[in-house]
Amino acid sequence: MQRANDAIAEARRAGLVDGVDARVVVGPGGFMGGEESALINALEGSRPMAQQRPPFPAESGLGLKPTVVNSGETLAAVPTILRDGAESFAHGTKIFAVRSGDRDSTLVEVPYGATVQDVLSRGGATLEGARGIHVGGPTGGVLPATAAGTATTFEALAEAGTILGSAQVRTLPAATCMVHFAASLFAYLERENCGICVPCRVGTKRIGGVLESVYSNIGRADDVAWLDELAAHLHDFSLCGFGITAASIIRTLERYFADDVQAHLAGRCPTGTCTPVRQRRYETMTQP
Repeated sequence: MQRANDAIAEARRAGLVDGVDARVVVGPGGFMGGEESALINALEGSRPMAQQRPPFPAESGLGLKPTVVNSGETLAAVPTILRDGAESFAHGTKIFAVRSGDRDSTLVEVPYGATVQDVLSRGGATLEGARGIHVGGPTGGVLPATAAGTATTFEALAEAGTILGSAQVRTLPAATCMVHFAASLFAYLERENCGICVPCRVGTKRIGGVLESVYSNIGRADDVAWLDELAAHLHDFSLCGFGITAASIIRTLERYFADDVQAHLAGRCPTGTCTPVRQRRYETMTQP
């Protein structure tokens, strides 16, 4: 924050922002604070909650005026483009946060489209002994270690089942039960969602509860279809990318780590690391 304020002061002294109100606003924090309509709400002093679109911020945003929302990473590329031309930045670069397990993250900048393996290598993370690669941040899916050659483009990651998201890449150790890991992600998302739309507010909590039942060994075979349905509702009916992209967690769990789910349905943790946390499970209800 201090660096941003210093940069604004320097720009004012150089006469680069004459007539422009440039200031730094401290938001409430939290994962939801990065969603564009929630960010605008926070700038206006309201709770950071996603808004129905249309209208999009470019039509009606801050103060009901057309508003362009960009990340700091995007704005940082502007000087290079202005200085060297758009062609020099045709493919550009991407900043990733890389970590192994629960260690601290390392920020790396790589050419856009570099493979997951390249990103990990630049961040000093190794795939040795890794059971999976979590790509895309809290709402991203988990890929098997064999998918390390996947390019980090929107299209390639979507085909693999995950997202670029907040550009976090994390290796998961061999002792990771993927059912438990997925449940931990949904426990976080349940706390962090803004609560404005039912598919996300209820869906994240319900998915987390079903996953807890599964790794507590009180799951049933039809829980798989239920998770599919809940993930589809998240993806199709959530107001913003928070819920839409969270579906990738379930889809990659079932695509790449279905054996973990089946092992728990048979009464055992595939890595021997899960401790049951539930004695009762969610049940569907048929209305009379």
